[in-house]
Amino acid sequence: MKKLYKFLLILSLAAAWNHSAAQVTGFPAKDVLTLHKLLSDGTSPETIAGILAYYYNDPTINASNYKSKVQASSNIFLNNPIVLNKMANGVGPVLGTPTAAGSAILGANVTNYADGIAKFLISRGKKELSMAFFETMKKDLKKFPEVRYLFPRTVEIIDNIESHNIMTLLQELRDAFTKDIVNEAQNILSLSEMDAVKDCPNSDTDCQKRAAAIKTALQSKPLVVALNLIQNFVEGNTIITGFDKVINDPLICTATDEYTNYLKLTNILLSSLRTEKEGEGIFITENTLRTIFSSSEILNLYFGLVYQQYSKHPCYLNLKIGTADLATIFTNILTNHQKFLGTLSSLDNINVAYKALRVKITAGEKIETTYYASFVTTSLGAIGNIAESYAKVMNVTLPADLTLTIKNLETGRGLCIDIQQRNYPGIFNGCIKLINDNKIFVDQKAKEKTVKYLSFAANLASATTSDEVENVIESVALPPGSYSVKQKSSWNIALNGYIGYAADFNGGLYAHGFYAPVGLAFSKGLSSKGQWAITIFSSIIDVGGIVSYRLKDSETESLKQEVRLESIISPSAQLVIGIPKTPIAVSAGWRMSPKLFYSGGDTFESVPAKSVFNIGVLIDIPIFTFFNRTYN
Repeated sequence: MKKLYKFLLILSLAAAWNHSAAQVTGFPAKDVLTLHKLLSDGTSPETIAGILAYYYNDPTINASNYKSKVQASSNIFLNNPIVLNKMANGVGPVLGTPTAAGSAILGANVTNYADGIAKFLISRGKKELSMAFFETMKKDLKKFPEVRYLFPRTVEIIDNIESHNIMTLLQELRDAFTKDIVNEAQNILSLSEMDAVKDCPNSDTDCQKRAAAIKTALQSKPLVVALNLIQNFVEGNTIITGFDKVINDPLICTATDEYTNYLKLTNILLSSLRTEKEGEGIFITENTLRTIFSSSEILNLYFGLVYQQYSKHPCYLNLKIGTADLATIFTNILTNHQKFLGTLSSLDNINVAYKALRVKITAGEKIETTYYASFVTTSLGAIGNIAESYAKVMNVTLPADLTLTIKNLETGRGLCIDIQQRNYPGIFNGCIKLINDNKIFVDQKAKEKTVKYLSFAANLASATTSDEVENVIESVALPPGSYSVKQKSSWNIALNGYIGYAADFNGGLYAHGFYAPVGLAFSKGLSSKGQWAITIFSSIIDVGGIVSYRLKDSETESLKQEVRLESIISPSAQLVIGIPKTPIAVSAGWRMSPKLFYSGGDTFESVPAKSVFNIGVLIDIPIFTFFNRTYN
């Protein structure tokens, strides 16, 4: 109960502070300005009376008689038509304003305090809605295990924290999403490890079918080759090291189809042209290459050594393209060596880019995107160039899978560059293109979930400030958070706020607009699984009018409404029903609408409080809990 007392004490002190700030100071230059303002605004007659009582030294002067007291005085400066007119406007229209002991608080201007409550409810309401995205994601991670494989680091955080605490770990969550998205090539490859029995919820046949289809798609060699090469570049490997790893992958190494043999032949040529001189780059120079290919004797020796090295290698046994074995393939290249040399000359471009990168890395300087882009583009391009060149030399058609591989590598070039630049939207686009081009997800729902969370990860990783992070979450947020506590509790008592839209009825529609009450909530969850919750709610205040202005305008100083404590006092007795697994609730019941005051120029009007029947659609915002009993 101490928290409740503290809340009510703050409310009283805030009101009293506003009142005392306008009290008489004993300094005429100060008091006259206060008096003039209050007379012009037509507000706080008790404060006007207090100032006059001080200077007249007459304690009998009060809010209801100060005009008559001034009229009866001999003070020619106050007892004149201009001042008396001001006094008439100051006391007359404020009908029903409490006087005597209670007026010191109830007549106070509490705009700032009410505005503060409104700001809190709006901010908290946004956070409650944001929780829904993570709650939905947790459910999707169970229903769509393929998404778990795409975000392994993120899953570790989300699996081990309650949804209503996720907002406290936003930075850690952002870091996890960032690491996941820059490693999406490896994460997509990991989909081949999906286990329909282990990963899919019990008896979820749709999930099991998706898992089987995804495993089949991840047997596609053009996809596996491209993803492995992309990941190798992300890890900092060169084309020689990366492509050699690809060929030694069991999926490729043990295969003997023509597509795979093209890849193996390309790897043989790339590996055999490696330089031993670190200063040259990773391949022999173009001059050395020309020296080898300009002499039939040297070229025969070269192919003889290469054949000896690879003909007995387990991955290259029975290598054939068409009917040509490795010896015949080398003979064909030897016969057409001048045509083939043109393809290999592009290796020198890789050397130039590689050496430029090494200079930057050795000096500890930032890698320039131009050099990195050139290195990746020429390296991945060399694979397609060598394969296409051999097809031209032999006058044969490239296998369809090799055409798809080259297409994937073109996407991979951009993806590697985007990862190096931390261009997260670009990474998102590249990943989606690979997924679509290779038909990884045939299930439309799974594809939609993948696009949704990859997009969210890219946007979250791109955010650089807390405000940007909040905006990213709000952009995907759908209705949970701390509201879920009461849905899972047998009984809950809390100081509660709501914010939403409501309508008041009194013999017909009386008013409608934003509704933001704060009060006591007595709640009961109807199931331990967090389903429906019923709440008896009794409000203390309603700052709906302030919320309305807050949503429309950025500053409250321009408000036409004069906000007093009467303007936010709104007792009620309402039934609130919480919609399962969301912070959204519907309400209905009795309330006393606040008394409202409006000023404009020399006019002043008041709208009396009214007993009304209220219905609303609201966001549930628990502020703090007094008592909670969970289901056993």
